[in-house]
Amino acid sequence: SELRVRLQVTLRLRETDINEKPFEEVSATENISKSAFFCGCTALLKKDSTIEVYLVSGGTKFIGKALVVRSEGCDTPYPRYAFRFVHKEGDWILQ
Repeated sequence: SELRVRLQVTLRLRETDINEKPFEEVSATENISKSAFFCGCTALLKKDSTIEVYLVSGGTKFIGKALVVRSEGCDTPYPRYAFRFVHKEGDWILQ
């Protein structure tokens, strides 16, 4: 329902995967909106799980927590996920 912008933003994603194993990964978004983003992540994530999101630009800055709302290609080496922020701190790319 929000306008999406095709923009690559480098993020660090951190939390636990589907097997409760901690992961930390740097990924670039494919598109973003005011409260969401879409990107690849090699970790397998459950729908409705929450991850920590950090903006990687001039240092690493905590942006907030995001919920996995959709997944694509989970049977491939590089699944892609749609995330929606549930908590934001600081400035996100689109305000």
